Amino acid sequence: MEPDLSKYRLEGDDSMYRLPSGLVAPVVTRGGSENVDTADSGGAIRVSGVSIQHTPATRLWFGKVSNECSVSRTDPLVWMTTRTPENIVVNLPDVADADLRDRLDR
Repeated sequence: MEPDLSKYRLEGDDSMYRLPSGLVAPVVTRGGSENVDTADSGGAIRVSGVSIQHTPATRLWFGKVSNECSVSRTDPLVWMTTRTPENIVVNLPDVADADLRDRLDR
């Protein structure tokens, strides 16, 4: 399946990332400098390390997603993920605590 890239900005001014040689330099995102201006949904908080918001990347999103909903009673659910513009993010329906097997034993 060919991705529909018409909805994404694929061209732009990348001069701020160019070296004197004209090559686009790699961008290193250090801890604490991640971009938090990403959409959130269903209580999930997305923090990007690589995204169009602060790097020359136009076809990749990489970051940390966290959600308070977790089977652990003490730790939040946090995962690292990467996706491309043609990937679709789907919000799944909430699951009632009573429907979680062995939830009281965790």
